[in-house]
Amino acid sequence: MRVHWLTPRVALSGCVRYREDMAALAEMGVTHLLAFFSDDDRCWETNPKVELAWAAEFGVEVYRINRADDAVPWPQELMRGALEYARTALATPGTRLLVHCMAGLCRSPVMAYGVLRHVFAMEREEARRLIEPLLAPDRTTLHEVYQASMEAHLLDGAEGRPAGASGPEGEEDVRGQGCATPSSIEVTISSPESRAGRS
Repeated sequence: MRVHWLTPRVALSGCVRYREDMAALAEMGVTHLLAFFSDDDRCWETNPKVELAWAAEFGVEVYRINRADDAVPWPQELMRGALEYARTALATPGTRLLVHCMAGLCRSPVMAYGVLRHVFAMEREEARRLIEPLLAPDRTTLHEVYQASMEAHLLDGAEGRPAGASGPEGEEDVRGQGCATPSSIEVTISSPESRAGRS
């Protein structure tokens, strides 16, 4: 499993294939997953229910968006819910967020871009510079559809802070040095009862 850290607290990857991968994420300090993982997705030894079980075992909270790559613009409620989840997760000092989809090349980079803009008020060009090397070169149409949805959402007033503001809760800026119908959005939030031993 390849994990790309965009900032010290926000990472991007493909699916969590094995239980050992979830254990490794916990060791890295990942406390929250924002996962595009549809009921139709199958990834090696895991599926959405298995991932939720692994996450609970290792004390990781999961926000799952049940939506596959469908080349349909993302609705406002999908982006609003996911970005506010990321903001809430990162408002607690010491938390770390991993954004993932099946391959980590299409849905999750665009959502991670939104997190960088919405939570950290990162400038557009800087956020694009971080995610563009991770986009699949053969899926340009999908990127454009999802990116257009995200840009429209951000321009509609979704950013939480003016450009150049600090990160969550006033901490120092930590900038980086299938298929459903349009209305098919199902979110699952799995919150473990305890994170004993986690910071």
